[in-house]
Amino acid sequence: MIYRTVIRPLLFGIDPEVSHEVALTLLGGGGAVWSRLPGPGRDSLLETTVCGIRFPSPVGLAGGFDKSARALWAWPALGFGFVEVGTVTARPQPGNPRPRVFRLPEDEALINRLGFNSPGAEAVAERLAGMRQRRYPIPLAVNIGRSRAVDNEAAPEDYASSLDRLHAFADFLVINLSSPNTPGLRHLQMRAAAVPLLDRLAARNRALGEKPLFVKVAPDLTEEELEEIVSALEGHLGQSVEQHGKDQLGRARDVAGCGAPGLRGAGDLFFEQLDERCQRARQTGRPLDAQPPVLAHE
Repeated sequence: MIYRTVIRPLLFGIDPEVSHEVALTLLGGGGAVWSRLPGPGRDSLLETTVCGIRFPSPVGLAGGFDKSARALWAWPALGFGFVEVGTVTARPQPGNPRPRVFRLPEDEALINRLGFNSPGAEAVAERLAGMRQRRYPIPLAVNIGRSRAVDNEAAPEDYASSLDRLHAFADFLVINLSSPNTPGLRHLQMRAAAVPLLDRLAARNRALGEKPLFVKVAPDLTEEELEEIVSALEGHLGQSVEQHGKDQLGRARDVAGCGAPGLRGAGDLFFEQLDERCQRARQTGRPLDAQPPVLAHE
């Protein structure tokens, strides 16, 4: 009730990215308080184990909200069953020009054109190292993506650099191949590019002490493309599907003109109607005797 009558109107009255920053700053500033709160009661019926990791709840905070690990102690206190930091890139980068986040209240939708804005793997690792001096009560993932300045041929080394720096602080890792906001990134979902990349990261993961690896893919791939990425994952990786997509056609409102020059029509589109696509993407892994495991973010 307080959220709908007070907090939401205040946040919706300002620019959406500024609203995001305000929320993170307030949540992060209460770290000492959050860490002492027990959080909501847990229901054993919601507990699940995936890849050897116990999740107190299947509802987690997906990558993209707390990109730089600024408010980590807030998430377990608010009831999340896991949290995913990132997307983190090996190199610091500002992301796309502003404005780059757009609300569509009538559609209960959001367009995100942030473009992997990140302080870089080194800065996030330092923050996580400080946090990990105390026990963290829920599974923590780190989501890593390709630096914008790096082309796809050099992507395996770029991802491996982030994995090397962040591996020690994560309970599991997510390899992000799905964002439409980094030019060429989605080509890494094709088998010819995915196999050498994932083989390189799986080898580094084993060398560092094997932890579960998931690959974030888009729900708007074709059936053939989904089969390609699932076959590339088979054996040592899992699949992460998020409820977002890049297809903005057929919308009730014309949103193609939003944003900075050169970004017309680009961006992740988050909205309720994408659920059917996510269900289809999740089911693609099922014929393989539930391998790879699927982690869905909504």
